[in-house]
Amino acid sequence: MLFQLSIPLMSDKAAAMLPPGLAAAELGSKLAMADPWIFEDWLPSAVFLGLGLIVFFIRRPIAKALLRIFLAGTKRRHPHAYDLMCSEMIRPLGMLFPTVLLSIAARLAVFIPDPWITFLIRLTDSLTTAVAFWLLYKTAMFTGVLVMRRQAKTDMPIGVTGAKFVVSMIRVSIVVIGIFVLLSLWVKNVTGLVTGLGIGGLAISLAAQDTLANFLGSLALLLDEPFKVGDWISTTGGEGVVEEIGLRSSKLRSLDGALLSMPNKELASAVITNHSNRELRRTEFTLTLPWDVTSEQFDEFRERAALMLEECEAISSVQLIELQELKPEGMELFVRYFTGPLYEESWKTRSEINRGLMRIADDMHIHLYIPNRILLTGEEHS
Repeated sequence: MLFQLSIPLMSDKAAAMLPPGLAAAELGSKLAMADPWIFEDWLPSAVFLGLGLIVFFIRRPIAKALLRIFLAGTKRRHPHAYDLMCSEMIRPLGMLFPTVLLSIAARLAVFIPDPWITFLIRLTDSLTTAVAFWLLYKTAMFTGVLVMRRQAKTDMPIGVTGAKFVVSMIRVSIVVIGIFVLLSLWVKNVTGLVTGLGIGGLAISLAAQDTLANFLGSLALLLDEPFKVGDWISTTGGEGVVEEIGLRSSKLRSLDGALLSMPNKELASAVITNHSNRELRRTEFTLTLPWDVTSEQFDEFRERAALMLEECEAISSVQLIELQELKPEGMELFVRYFTGPLYEESWKTRSEINRGLMRIADDMHIHLYIPNRILLTGEEHS
């Protein structure tokens, strides 16, 4: 007993007012029974309730300290991942300890009569269980970080998309398990409930065929990995930069800024062109030199153009620069070369090469013919 209630002795006048037949020994026994009910029954519950309130107000510093201890290695080697995990886990971790103390306080509140005490215990246990599964849900992203670390070390065939898919699957499993655990706190026969739900499972499964097909499509995209987040792809349904690959659909950002959502079952069965997953970009075009250009001038123009292409650092290889065809308009010079994989760099290189060809034509006083129009350079202007 932590405290002892001291009851003053009754006066003779108070003793005379007692009911007949009630002995002094019996009165002392009843008062002694009231003493532990006042203190021993509610004091432990009040202590844990007070601790829960104190921890609730300082929950963020406690959570930060625990994360700093348990994720010390991650903070040292991967500070960005550490900051991301802290932002995800600090709220559920901070709420876990107050709810645990609240649940303990409810179990120690034996002075509350039934059925209120049973309801209170179930309520606090449900709250603690929900917070615990909330923490597990947020902690699931740590699995994705581990997958990415192992992929970097062992070159596993899984990237950011695969890691996100694994995290999504784990989170779905945590939510489903958490729902059944919460139901077990309130429903005695959870098995019967699941059986009852199974009766309508056929109708639900028929209605969810499209969702199941998209989920299998997500799995196919994960295993094959025809593209990843950040790639520029094109399909029969559209084209754009991949921003997200979800369990049901993937989102593409088109050139005009619109967000295109495509079901994964269609992406899994479609022909996908991944423009970002290339090693080289090909550029080819045709120049038409007029017939007033002599064969010597044509050869000189070709040699100077070939030298310019070879000296350009952005060009990885020159595949072809030859006389292609003789037409009424003039002599066609076909040019083909390759640049790096970046789309923007290939366009900058193409612009640089075009300007260089214009300078060569200007130096040689040659006008270049382009179908449907004539580009005049040099001294000829008409």
